[in-house]
Amino acid sequence: MIAPNVFITDHQHRVDSMIPIAEQGCEQRPVVIGDDVWIGTGAVILPGVTIGSGAVIGAGAIVNQDIPANQIWAGVPARMIRHRGGAGPPQPKKLSTVLNS
Repeated sequence: MIAPNVFITDHQHRVDSMIPIAEQGCEQRPVVIGDDVWIGTGAVILPGVTIGSGAVIGAGAIVNQDIPANQIWAGVPARMIRHRGGAGPPQPKKLSTVLNS
């Protein structure tokens, strides 16, 4: 599912300080979007990104790296928020736990 105002691009302009901007041209890299993916309103998906099946991309996110399957990503740039199904990223141990182990 792709919400309104999502921008998905498979190309970007080259950046080379030795060549005038108008002459630099573009680079193309495919974008791959798996099955059962939800991309929120206004998200931007940049060239070369693969979004795994079952992933969710938050509204307004800028995705500049691959997103594994069944993960929820959001932010600028996008980062993992949690796994679908409730499991989040590993949490740091509390200092009291570390001292008592």
